Amino acid sequence: MLILGIIVFIILSAIFSGTEIAFISANRVGIEIDKHKNSITGKILSSFYDNPKEFIGVMLIGNNISIVVLTFLFSQLLHPWLSLYTSNAFVLLLVETLIITVIILIFAEFLPKSIFKSYANEILRALAIPMYVVKVLLRIPTLIFTSLSGFLLKYFFKTTIEDDNIPLTRLDLEHYIEENIDEEDDIEKEMFQKALNLDQLKARDIMIPRTEIVAIDVNATKEELIETFENSKHSRIIVYNDEIENVLGYIHHQQLIREHFHNIKDYIIEVPFIPETVNAKDLLLQFIKESQNIALIVDEYGSIAGLITLEDLIEEIFGKIEDEYDKEDTIEKKLNKNEFVFSARLEIDDLNEEYNLSIPEGEYNTLSGFIVSNLGRIPESGEEFTIDNFKIRILKVLKNRIELVKITKLNNGDQND
Repeated sequence: MLILGIIVFIILSAIFSGTEIAFISANRVGIEIDKHKNSITGKILSSFYDNPKEFIGVMLIGNNISIVVLTFLFSQLLHPWLSLYTSNAFVLLLVETLIITVIILIFAEFLPKSIFKSYANEILRALAIPMYVVKVLLRIPTLIFTSLSGFLLKYFFKTTIEDDNIPLTRLDLEHYIEENIDEEDDIEKEMFQKALNLDQLKARDIMIPRTEIVAIDVNATKEELIETFENSKHSRIIVYNDEIENVLGYIHHQQLIREHFHNIKDYIIEVPFIPETVNAKDLLLQFIKESQNIALIVDEYGSIAGLITLEDLIEEIFGKIEDEYDKEDTIEKKLNKNEFVFSARLEIDDLNEEYNLSIPEGEYNTLSGFIVSNLGRIPESGEEFTIDNFKIRILKVLKNRIELVKITKLNNGDQND
């Protein structure tokens, strides 16, 4: 019976110490999801997190009671056996203490805490109801000891223990996604991760560069406007007065079907101006709240830096969506090992990843932005020049916008020549 009692209290101590670490390590998102599914265990576990100090106190008291009883039982078992080898009371106490300490540390601390931490949510679900019963039984002693410790901390150590519940964090959600979405569902996992990372992006990271904005002067004729819509295949065209810095708003292609359409000015829709440093998540919420789908991005000097649409923001979560600002006929051709023909609209990151080009990164997203940023101007069709380790020939320019380029990757010898 003595050995059975020892085994029982080792298990109890292991459960209490392991549950404590599982409570701290568990993913809160999974628990809250269980709660909203009306799961009994989910509701119980959620109530534990509403008052974490009380639950931890219950686990500590339960564990200490188990260790005290376990120590007593071990002493009863070891003392007669050790007395055969020595009658010195100090030596007996020392040896008993060492043996008991080693056994408790291994079987009631290290092993259970490692196991419970690895399977925190699963074990908490399994033990939720038993732990609730223990919490009810130990509520009064827990209240006494936590109140006493709070009193000592407050009046003798001049500090207090915060009694706030444990909040859900971004890390909880990331861990939940990693643990609960199958490896086969990589697209779904990536979508969730992108949604979480949206608040780390700025408007400038997503915007369409200024050089690629399709716009028209407010004094243009209806025929010129129709031609611009047809050539660009956009449903919205930015309208300016004299130059792009003087943006008046935008016009929607549906305005053209009005019978009495005479001039652009009468149908301009106001467009918001957004700082380039604005958070992408906040901008998405603003678009939804104010029923907007397009905005102009301005830099720190108030100059037009680019344009952003609702589709651009949604693409950051769901991936590429074909809309009026996406080119259907983008060109990517590898002529040989070092020569390529690309649409200037293609993004630097994609080209570097696909073709291992190592085009330098900077305050631009596209190949066109890379060229204009280095030249300081928009090149003409047929122009040829070298930037860094690349020989570039402009194959096509349309209305002050680079359309098609040929890139030759140079080795050091070619560049020096």
